[in-house]
Amino acid sequence: MQSWRRFSTKRPPDFVQTVDFIVLFGYLTIVSGVALWAGGKQSSAKSYFLAEQNLPWWMIMLSVVATETSVLTFLSIPGVAYWGDLGFLQLALGYIAGRWIVARYLLPLYFEEGLESTYEFLRNRWGQSVQRFGSLVFQVTRILADGVRLFMTAIPLALITGWSYGTSIAVIAVFTLVYTILGGIRSVVWADSIQFFIYIIGAFVTMGLLSILVEGGWLTIFAEARAAGKLAIFHGG
Repeated sequence: MQSWRRFSTKRPPDFVQTVDFIVLFGYLTIVSGVALWAGGKQSSAKSYFLAEQNLPWWMIMLSVVATETSVLTFLSIPGVAYWGDLGFLQLALGYIAGRWIVARYLLPLYFEEGLESTYEFLRNRWGQSVQRFGSLVFQVTRILADGVRLFMTAIPLALITGWSYGTSIAVIAVFTLVYTILGGIRSVVWADSIQFFIYIIGAFVTMGLLSILVEGGWLTIFAEARAAGKLAIFHGG
């Protein structure tokens, strides 16, 4: 933990100005507000968990992609590519195959049987004991995995604001929990979709800045990356 603590500061760094905090809290407030507005009042379990099954497919797609592209991906994969190559993209290809299998064979079961969760399917097919065990395993793995993701999200926030990790985690958790608990799945999908566009726009802005700041632009970047073997996706042998 000592290596992480050295980044903590007791006051905001000099480069943080009032406008930075306005942008930060403006982002959190707008995303949460839009999500709550979109979620509206939940009148039933079907509305809360399935949004009455009337969300547009493209918004669900954006939500799935944004959820899979967690803070671990956003912060760690550039480092993996820098120290290694693009081999991580093999996982993205697996995502495509996996999504096709789920859409082709599993989702029809949900609609045919009117299921609201995976655990209903487990109960109907194998009994309540399997349902409870599956729920327990999921909860334990989510607590462990999401704890890591929440901490990773707090790291850049603590660096920017000078807050402690505990404060950063609390701020993120409060904003997220409010629209998730009150708005249900519809709020979550809306929030994910907004964040998808934000980080995609950020990625393109970063690419544009690199083309300006690096002498020779992307031609030079790709040439040097190819020479260093950084563009490899698959490895033989």
